[in-house]
Amino acid sequence: MLLLAPNVLSCFRGLVAATTLILSLAGPTPPDLYIMAMSHQPEFCYQHKSEGWEGCQHPRDYWKTHLTIHGLWPEYSDGSWPSTCTREPLSNQVIEELKEGLDMYWPNVKEPESDAERDEFWRHEWSKHGTCSGLKQKAYFESALKHAMPTPEMIQRGSTVDKAALLEAYGGSDRVVAVCINGRYLSEVRSCLSVGEDGSPQGQIPCPHKALQEGNCGDTIIIPRFPTNVKEVNRNLRGASTWYGDG
Repeated sequence: MLLLAPNVLSCFRGLVAATTLILSLAGPTPPDLYIMAMSHQPEFCYQHKSEGWEGCQHPRDYWKTHLTIHGLWPEYSDGSWPSTCTREPLSNQVIEELKEGLDMYWPNVKEPESDAERDEFWRHEWSKHGTCSGLKQKAYFESALKHAMPTPEMIQRGSTVDKAALLEAYGGSDRVVAVCINGRYLSEVRSCLSVGEDGSPQGQIPCPHKALQEGNCGDTIIIPRFPTNVKEVNRNLRGASTWYGDG
């Protein structure tokens, strides 16, 4: 067994500590890609129907037919991702400057629009993901708003869709992942984006194998819809035309 003299051991520990400090100051390894995650609010609200959230009880018309942003996530090709890379708090000024776009396209349906707690969703996304992007705060949120994927007409109409057709409408089965509840009800669509020289997201690219594995929808996907009256809300029946499908 090799024993180190106290002075050698002390130097070794000092070297390890210095290396750790240098790596922390250098920041995380730049991501290989971004995941743009888009949520379908009717399904999200159905999963949390007992909560009585304001945005689910009184959704904007846009949320009824269009997917909205869940997040813009830096990721590595091996399927791992950095998280909470700094403790930098999200500026209130950034939120105020972008609030109109965030409220519409990146909503927090849990809180009323007039409630200060509404900002917590964006603060969470910045803290967990944005701090690892290498982007300034405003640039991160503006990039997400810019790259939010348009919702194909087949989803806007509701009812059911063919999975292959949905993936093709979003860019192709190698660039898009569809995530469903119970393999049937559309919950999210995720797309892979390249990383520019300045660290910002760019165009679609083929997704790594790990990202594609997260797709779990069957060949036919049900597109959830918000109920249109209190009677429909109270039924809460899976597959009922009042919440899903062609009613």
